[in-house]
Amino acid sequence: MLRKFLIAAVLLMATQMHASHLIGGDLSYRYMSTSGTTSTYQIRLTLYRTCCRPMGVVTISNSASQEIYLEAKLNLAAGLRSYNSSAQWAPMPEIAGAVNEFQQINIPFYEKDGDSTAMVLRPALKAAGTSVTYVTGYSGTTPFDSHANHPVTLDPTTGTLSFKATTAQTATVAMRLDDYVYDSTNAAWYRIGYTMREIPIYLTTGAGGMIGIDSAISSQPGVLDLYLDHPVFRGSITAGLQEFEWTQSGVTSGYASQLDASWDTLRQ
Repeated sequence: MLRKFLIAAVLLMATQMHASHLIGGDLSYRYMSTSGTTSTYQIRLTLYRTCCRPMGVVTISNSASQEIYLEAKLNLAAGLRSYNSSAQWAPMPEIAGAVNEFQQINIPFYEKDGDSTAMVLRPALKAAGTSVTYVTGYSGTTPFDSHANHPVTLDPTTGTLSFKATTAQTATVAMRLDDYVYDSTNAAWYRIGYTMREIPIYLTTGAGGMIGIDSAISSQPGVLDLYLDHPVFRGSITAGLQEFEWTQSGVTSGYASQLDASWDTLRQ
């Protein structure tokens, strides 16, 4: 499946690319040096892809046909500083969570210049200034189904994503990380730049629930590999894999012997 990928950074730079099996990414920039009136910046684009595209983002209308658009901004117009490096995202290709379990997930980043930062949820984009079309009931701040008492929130200071999901589904979460410097003349904080990322999130039933199987392959005599349709929520699994019980005629016949590093393939 082919999905168009658009990038724009307000550094008088715009690029368009095509990518297969694209599931998310982030965009940032870093100040390198200045020579005379020319400043040099390093643009960093991280793309997250998989050998198999997520099994349908259900919160965005016809998600496979809507482009992913990321942007980063550098704004030196106020003259408070002659340079800026956006905050740098730590690699995070996906988020996994379990239904009916309260989750708190840290979104790690690094701010090179020591600026004040604020992280916010925002609509995913398909073009400059244009949000994707969400399915009715979903939005940038309501990216998936969650409990009324524990809605999806993103702490602007710590970057902690909190939620209690109510439905097993695949969705996507878009966020923006702003960096601010203090304008002492106007006694106000000035947003000197920002960066954006979009991450797929897999919400499963967790322990005690059912996870679908895409296919099963006998790789060698007596060994069966099961390919799950969602990655397993890591916090729901014990070391002995007792959650994956094999039964025959209602009688336990054993447990899975191995769960691969991607958390989406079981071996019996």
